[in-house]
Amino acid sequence: MVRRKDDRLWGGRFETAPDARFDAFQRSFAFDRRLLPYEIAVDRAWARALERAGIFKETEVRQTIAALDKIAERSKNEPAWVDQFGATAEDVHHFVEKALVEELGPLGWKLHTGRSRNEQIATDMRLFVRASIDNTLADINEWRGALIDLAERATSLVVLSSITASARIPSHLISKSQSSLENGFSLSDASAGLRLRSSGMRDFRALVRFCAPLEKVTAIPLR
Repeated sequence: MVRRKDDRLWGGRFETAPDARFDAFQRSFAFDRRLLPYEIAVDRAWARALERAGIFKETEVRQTIAALDKIAERSKNEPAWVDQFGATAEDVHHFVEKALVEELGPLGWKLHTGRSRNEQIATDMRLFVRASIDNTLADINEWRGALIDLAERATSLVVLSSITASARIPSHLISKSQSSLENGFSLSDASAGLRLRSSGMRDFRALVRFCAPLEKVTAIPLR
């Protein structure tokens, strides 16, 4: 495989470096680093997809996934390394590619075959939002449980109400619990839509049938 002259994801044919102010402005790793677990999960699936498409050899897939696993483990346990190594990364995609090249050499660039950063960020965000919804649903269930528990322990208390002169606290708490449940239903519907909706990127749809099922790819805790 031909080695690049540098590790930039764009502008490889430019003769001069971009304006320093613009270069700083377009970097996003400082905040999109939180997508790192999802980026790596999608990269694992993509490596398997490229093998099924005849682009990756079996040995290359094994090497790439092993390197991705190492990057995931290191980023989880060594935040100082993420800070230092990510200081020159444009975004989360660039960070992973740089780390892959450090581990694998030119093979690390091959994973980008058939992809665009638009597709990558769209997919990462879908997984991130789905995980966020799952965590929020868990919090809602915990909140509802606390309300119901409090209602059971406050059967004789009343509270002033804007609708009636007074209302028993249990009824008031159960009403709040029901409202939380309805919010949970709305979030569940949104999550279901994210599971079914494609990323909208043609190159992703062309190869996604080769990937592992998304249910296996996206079982990643946010916390």
